[in-house]
Parts: sequence; C-alpha cells; structure tokens
Amino acid sequence: MQENPVETMRRERRNHFARAETLKRVTQWIIRETSPAHQVPTDIVAGDVGRRILTRLALRGLVRHTGTGWVAQRVLVSPAPLQRVENEQENRSGGERRGEMPTLRCRRCHRLGVVRHENVVRGMVAERHFFCGICGHGWTVKDRRSKWSAPRARDRADDRSQRL
Repeated sequence: MQENPVETMRRERRNHFARAETLKRVTQWIIRETSPAHQVPTDIVAGDVGRRILTRLALRGLVRHTGTGWVAQRVLVSPAPLQRVENEQENRSGGERRGEMPTLRCRRCHRLGVVRHENVVRGMVAERHFFCGICGHGWTVKDRRSKWSAPRARDRADDRSQRL
C-alpha cells in the first residue's frame, strides 16, 4: 500500500532532514526540466507542497514563473565556481594581537590559555578587561587608542576664570 504524499508531508513537517530532502528533489527536478513546467510531478512531492517550494525558490531568484510555467534561472542551473581565499594574518600594531590571545597567561596563577577578554568603552575611554577562568583574577588594561581620544586634564594654574 502506497502512502499518501500529502499525509507524509504533514506528518514530517517539523522533520528538517525530510524537508531538506524534499527541497533537494524539487530543485533537481526543475534543473533537469528543459521546457517550462506547470507543476511538480506528484511522484516527487504533492502539488501544493511543490507550489510552495517553487514560490520560495522564486522569491530567492532561483526560478521564475512565466505565463507557460516554472523555469529554472541561470544561477540555479550553472552555479558560479568557487575560489579558495587564503586567510591573511591581521597586521596590527600594539602589544597584544588576536592571534596571541590563546597564549595569554594569568597574572596571578600563570596558567596558559584560560584568560578571556572583553572590550569596554565608556564615553571616550576604551579599556580591555581580562578575566582568568581558573582562579577568577581580573585586571584592566587601557586601550592604546584611548589616550589619544580622551580629553587632556585641564591645568588649573592657567585657568583664567579662577583669577577673578
């Protein structure tokens, strides 16, 4: 006895693997079609489910509905070739670089690789707060850029408003 595809889809609606497999079958079918198709064949998926899948593919620009039926777009039929891009190491100046973060030692227990950090900005002053996951010791380091952006302290001896 063959199971009704509509009932199968309703029962498996939350099964993401089955939904992905259904999407894959519909996508492979539309790619193989050379002429505009009116609907997805019922041996692949139920008619209303196929229409919903094709509509979602159309919203993403992968298929198009013309007056004569559904047509796969070029981006779906012949996907662009991928090129491998090598990750370049960041060129940073300063004491601590991101690449060196796992090698930071705790200032109290001297354990390696257990120190985490957080960047904290208050107004124009930036700091980096460090925390050891083993001993719980924490410390703060001023960000190297904050001394340039923080306003300088006023020299009260040269303040003319005080001389009245």
